[in-house]
Amino acid sequence: MPPLFQRKDRAGWESMPGMDPGMLDFAVLFTKLLSTIGVPMVDNYFMMPLEQPEHRLEITKQVVEAVPPGINELIIHATKDSPEIRAITPDWKGRVADYTTWMSEDMRNHIDRLGIKIIGWRPIRDAVRS
Repeated sequence: MPPLFQRKDRAGWESMPGMDPGMLDFAVLFTKLLSTIGVPMVDNYFMMPLEQPEHRLEITKQVVEAVPPGINELIIHATKDSPEIRAITPDWKGRVADYTTWMSEDMRNHIDRLGIKIIGWRPIRDAVRS
């Protein structure tokens, strides 16, 4: 996974906890530099809550419907159900629900209807390298 920097303006960086004035100035300057040289940056991050495995398809549809245009990273923790995952983590139900949701034809059709293009890391890596 290539290192990605989040695209934010000064107000966006100011809203981040723990930003002292020096870090704030660096983040604003670095964002401008990366933008100037054409390095892709993530516009938004979203993460599916693992503590809500029920109604996962409906919740996921609501999340993707709210995603604005741009480079957005939606973090999921998809895994198949197994005795191992049940033994490893107490939030296994959310992880299995992610897997079931994202493997469903219903979710694929919904994403197509919304016009969302899902890409992997390779196109971003290639853009960073060029």
